[in-house]
Amino acid sequence: MMLSAAARARLGIAPEARVVFAFGGSQGARRLNAVIAETLDSGRLDDLTVCWSTGAAAWERYRRYDQPPRRIVRAFWDPIAEAYAVANLVVARAGAMATAETTDVPSSTPSGEAPAWLAWVVLSSFCLSGFAALIYENAWTRALTLVIGSSTYSFTTMLVTFLVGLAFGGFLYARFLGEREVRLSTFGFIELWIGLAALATIPMFERLPLIFVRLLQGFGDTFNTFLSLQMFLSALVMLAPTILLGLTFPLVARLFTQSLYRVGSGVGNSYAANTLGAIIGSFIGGFILIP
Repeated sequence: MMLSAAARARLGIAPEARVVFAFGGSQGARRLNAVIAETLDSGRLDDLTVCWSTGAAAWERYRRYDQPPRRIVRAFWDPIAEAYAVANLVVARAGAMATAETTDVPSSTPSGEAPAWLAWVVLSSFCLSGFAALIYENAWTRALTLVIGSSTYSFTTMLVTFLVGLAFGGFLYARFLGEREVRLSTFGFIELWIGLAALATIPMFERLPLIFVRLLQGFGDTFNTFLSLQMFLSALVMLAPTILLGLTFPLVARLFTQSLYRVGSGVGNSYAANTLGAIIGSFIGGFILIP
């Protein structure tokens, strides 16, 4: 989120200035633009600072009003969160996107919070999360190979469990956390539990061979049934950390996306960071850390 004081400093707007942001959507609003121009010409806004987004089609017609810092006129504001951050009053066409953004982007945030710093923390952390996730995958596949005995079945069990956990974690986030305020501390708390859950799989994998020996006595005559039980119990061991990993994907997307108009870049950057960490983790986990 944009800090109001920082955004005003970037635009050269005085801290005490009263700011109106007029916005008619990405294509502009003809009537709204005409009213803003008429009001400026009448002098009724002389005691206010006006930030005005005309839309690309109307920019040439109204660009003469651009006289920073008292009159800042642009075809489109990018990032639009900057304009919302400096505004005391928003005059906008009542479309769904504008309404959602005015409720989603507050005019100020707690002192000491820096958006650039926060973005780098989130990206770096999500990169490390991807790094750890692929190390988990390598370790679990190796452990399952020792337990089940076939690399094909072991890898399939690990991969299916991982994908199911990610999908179910994303569903749980949308169902129970999607409407709540997003916090960086929540991301840290989930990552802590991922680490603890991954550590808990170590003694569980050690117990699986004994459980399988007992199952062999009852289901050893039917290979498919016995193998299915092996894969199911192995998947249960890995399910908790993979579900927690699934929670982090939508959470980070919300943390890193400042504006509804920047969802694409925010989600793209966060997933790119996670994928980069996953690439490094798969190489280091497979060739260096795991014998």
